[in-house]
Amino acid sequence: MFFYSIVVGIDAMVSLQNGNKQDLFVQGQVGYMHYLGVLDGHGGSSCIQFLRSLDFDLIAVQPDPAKALWDLTKKGFYGSGATLTFVRITDVIEVWNMGDSATTVYLNDQVFTTDVHTFLNPQEVERTETLMYRLEHTTAPFPVSETHIQDFPSIMGHFMTGDKIVPSMCLGHNGCTGFAPHEMRIPFKPTDQLRIVCVSDGVTDMRVDLSKGSAMDIAKEAERKWKQQWVYRGRTIAFAAGDDVSCVVWENKVVELPSLCIPYSPTFFTTEDVKMLEGLLGVHIRKIVEVVIQDHKAFFVHLNPGEMTPTLRQMYVNLNENKPVKIWVRANWFWHIRLSDPPFQIQKVGWQYERWDGKGDYFEFAKEEIHEKTVSQLAHFFQAF
Repeated sequence: MFFYSIVVGIDAMVSLQNGNKQDLFVQGQVGYMHYLGVLDGHGGSSCIQFLRSLDFDLIAVQPDPAKALWDLTKKGFYGSGATLTFVRITDVIEVWNMGDSATTVYLNDQVFTTDVHTFLNPQEVERTETLMYRLEHTTAPFPVSETHIQDFPSIMGHFMTGDKIVPSMCLGHNGCTGFAPHEMRIPFKPTDQLRIVCVSDGVTDMRVDLSKGSAMDIAKEAERKWKQQWVYRGRTIAFAAGDDVSCVVWENKVVELPSLCIPYSPTFFTTEDVKMLEGLLGVHIRKIVEVVIQDHKAFFVHLNPGEMTPTLRQMYVNLNENKPVKIWVRANWFWHIRLSDPPFQIQKVGWQYERWDGKGDYFEFAKEEIHEKTVSQLAHFFQAF
């Protein structure tokens, strides 16, 4: 098996603190594993401030990250809590959701969306029945089109502890909501096309399309809708205040490209001829190894990370399934292409990629880079003296 990975850039994650300034996004990589998530605080700020102080690298490697956060916040946060939507990606996609933040996973032509925990869900009403003493039925305005909003039910739960909140499950609040997150486990192949989007309800309430655009595009569209004029009950109004808006997008467009092998080539071909693959496949070669074997040659072609175009994606699908792949290099000659070293595993593209200028050997460049987190830790260390 081999792995592809997104390169996380500036537009992959964004938080616009337009409301109570309690949104938080997280994103990171530990070894082969990537993670991303959004937390939306409510009530007092003590819970979200505590969550901001955590090292989410340590949370992400726990067997159950949602349970780890629950255990850390189930005591001592009366009147303060936070929703959670969290994704971990290894050779499988794992999703945990608590509250009304949400994750959407686009896997080729399939779409997976987390359940939202509110008292509009009869199962949540039944689950929390012994935890509450009453439900308060109210309404709130939500968009029904690009120009109109209307009132929809919005139910608040009054819990035995004295807390009253709209999400039927969340972190904090002294654990009054109980722990029963919605979980998804989604298998995928390295050659699948993936897009994963985590958002706060400041995005979903505005019915923003999550299937396209960067995190910044999505957040800005949500912000625009919060600030626009709406038709409500026959008159034009604007929301008195917008909500915080957070979005993290993870895609596997830019990836490490598995090395290729040309197992048989006449001896008159050279490494200069092999460089034609750059134009033919739209890749950037970092190194070519030429091996002479009696009356022919073999070439091993090592690639820099690059964008996984539809053509490349289909080529690697065929190669991974041991189907023949031919590359025509002359009118009367083609090369058979194989994977260089199957079975194999490819490390995910690291955070260093966004600093790379696209020249030379990316992996040599990456070795010399120091992670910002490491720089920060070193700075704190030296400040202590």
